[in-house]
Amino acid sequence: EVLFALRSAEGMADGERRHIRVYPKGTRETTGHFLALHADTTVTLNFDPAKGPVKLHAKGNLLEVMLEEIDYLHQYEYWCSEQAASKLKGLLLEKRIREQLGEKFEHERMVRRLVRHLEKTQLPEGAWTWWQSGPAYTWITSHVVEALSLAKAEGYAPKYDEQKLQDFMVYRLEQARFTDKLMMLETLHKLQAKVDYTRYVQE
Repeated sequence: EVLFALRSAEGMADGERRHIRVYPKGTRETTGHFLALHADTTVTLNFDPAKGPVKLHAKGNLLEVMLEEIDYLHQYEYWCSEQAASKLKGLLLEKRIREQLGEKFEHERMVRRLVRHLEKTQLPEGAWTWWQSGPAYTWITSHVVEALSLAKAEGYAPKYDEQKLQDFMVYRLEQARFTDKLMMLETLHKLQAKVDYTRYVQE
């Protein structure tokens, strides 16, 4: 720790104490195996003793595994449109899982905050980009729409300009690459937009 203090001639004193973290030199690396055992199964695993102790975790419930994976999203600190949408989807799925397990969902406030964040970052033309400004990306837009649609299905009623979004997607549809077209058609279908889906799918 570091201590900095001042004392006046009259005897008045003030200061601050700061703790400095010291980390071990180097990078810690872990090696793991994820095995899904669907029935009676025999597995032989070999480990390198030089890499240290081995931890074995076994779960009898797939929902618990999913909750552990979703937990990584809670710890992710960035809020670009893509990551905010991923975080929102993860939390909404966690809410469904908690309901199945009869457990309390404790991230209601974060869900509402993420919905508000994505509402604010919609571009004037109706799409989304990495942050609050920049060129529109159809794949980020589709990702955000999927998250907001899931939020809508869960009763959160997100407020964004759906008509401008549909107009943007339909306009971009003609000039988009085939892989992007499929994704955009799926997004437009989620929005129940009136598009000649048969023609585009055949194309």
